Amino acid sequence: MSMVIVEKSLSTTEIANLYKMSSDTLCKWQHRGQKFACLTAGGTLYFLVLLAALNLDGEVANKVQYTAIASVGRVLKCPDSSGVPTRDNKAWTENERLKVENSSWADDLTSLDAFMNSNDRTLKDDETYIRFSTKSLKGNSLKVTDSEGELLFLALTNMQEALGPQILSIGDKLHALFWNEDMDDNSRQPGFEYLAQHYSIYNCYCEKGNGAPQGVYPDYSRKKGAQQVNYKQRLPHPSKELLDNIKEYHILAEMLSDVGHYISENLKHHLPDVYAKLNAFTSILLLFFNSPVHPFGGFVVNIAACSNGHKDSMDRLICVIIAFGCWTGGDLCLKEAGVALKLDHANAVIFQSGKITHFNTHYEGYGVSFVLHSDTMGEGWVYDLNGWRQQLAVFNTTETETLVDTLTLTNS
Repeated sequence: MSMVIVEKSLSTTEIANLYKMSSDTLCKWQHRGQKFACLTAGGTLYFLVLLAALNLDGEVANKVQYTAIASVGRVLKCPDSSGVPTRDNKAWTENERLKVENSSWADDLTSLDAFMNSNDRTLKDDETYIRFSTKSLKGNSLKVTDSEGELLFLALTNMQEALGPQILSIGDKLHALFWNEDMDDNSRQPGFEYLAQHYSIYNCYCEKGNGAPQGVYPDYSRKKGAQQVNYKQRLPHPSKELLDNIKEYHILAEMLSDVGHYISENLKHHLPDVYAKLNAFTSILLLFFNSPVHPFGGFVVNIAACSNGHKDSMDRLICVIIAFGCWTGGDLCLKEAGVALKLDHANAVIFQSGKITHFNTHYEGYGVSFVLHSDTMGEGWVYDLNGWRQQLAVFNTTETETLVDTLTLTNS
């Protein structure tokens, strides 16, 4: 009989005291070690031998930012699992769209279940999709996982019932806010492009504060001799589009307040572990940041979207797509799941956007989709406030350590 005992980890300060060193020195060592661990996890332990032989270990440890190392690690771990060619993505997507158009419809959950259990959910070039309309769910939710319990998608269709008649008017409000006569309403038109605006809080490419003087706020700390310092990228920061369109952002944030709460409650119910990981980031943002789509760090507005095949490698765990408006086509296709989902107004789909290749079929009409997502680099803020933990006093220490412990346990 085995027994698992979970004990609270020692804090950085407590470990430093045990070994009679400063917490700054320990944090610096830890930060360097994370870089090498990221590389070896993505490929092989022999990367360390290669770096040492080329005398590059010091360069990696001291000069290369962790975000760059993390990107290299992801490429090494999964160099090309999507099947999407990098040079001719448009042609690849058009071929997949033809497959979807020639695929059968699942009339009910029984036929959908039969298809989902018919293969290993890794599609080859000669395989097909199953098409499914979320209208068949009649206000119910549908969670689909693979043979190992990994989430393929979760469809939510009772938003109108849960939030009332104001949901029906969101499409008209969005039309008035964004639409203009120059916009294409048919993705088959030559030169078609759709509008995407990012209203998000990012933590990517942040400058770490490990080794910075204690008691000096990040906005006032700079290295000796530095000519230019990008202070804004030391802490989680809003996207440029958010800052440039602050009026529209506040309108959208108010519009999404009830929708965000609806999604949050469904995440707690259907995907509690995922909710806990996302919540760890948005719960300790600085006071002047308050995400209207908590626990996500922000959202993207897509106007008349018809995207080519892609994965969102910078998304943390999952994304949520919510469709509003009136349109034909534009089905959400999930390649590895082998499913093309036809969404109705105010339907939502949750899936692992960093692992599943997704795209839309051709589209006609007017539609707006919200994509709720979080920056995968938010883990650095959760772990030690991007290395500025000793310089910031804007959070409850006990609460933050609990969130960090939660993140560590759920990742293990």
